[in-house]
Amino acid sequence: MSSCSRGRAQRPWSGVSLGRRHHGHGGRSQWTEIGQLAAIAALRTALKYFIQRELNLLSVRAS
Repeated sequence: MSSCSRGRAQRPWSGVSLGRRHHGHGGRSQWTEIGQLAAIAALRTALKYFIQRELNLLSVRAS
């Protein structure tokens, strides 16, 4: 196994840039974008939980 492929196997994230990138994002880092996506995912999960709970309560009341 070459040292190049061995290095890739040990660092699967080596293709991911952790620094600031300027691709039309106004200087925001990728970490800012990841944080925003995580916040959106958390909100969606919470909303889904509470909506499902309300739907379950309504179906119990209706029966």
